[in-house]
Amino acid sequence: MNLRQLAWRAVAAGVIATPGCYAYADPDVGYADVTSAPVEIEESPSVYYEGRPVFLYGDRWWYRDGRGWRYYRREPAELHRQRPFARRVPRGPRNERR
Repeated sequence: MNLRQLAWRAVAAGVIATPGCYAYADPDVGYADVTSAPVEIEESPSVYYEGRPVFLYGDRWWYRDGRGWRYYRREPAELHRQRPFARRVPRGPRNERR
């Protein structure tokens, strides 16, 4: 076996022995449960998304579900496009059920 063949075999063995590359990707959109939301959240700009109002507060989109408040960990593309159109909710009597 000559030096050239030996070098190619060494390269091939190195490639085979090297672990492959991989990447971990989070889901496109996740949500986080929170125990409470800021008091003034319902006065923040809002749009309807997935059949419910979502509020833009602190650079996150928040929404209420049956168990409390949640926010999207990653901004859904549709909500990102809605940012310029988010409207302010007029002030009214405070809802004490939070």
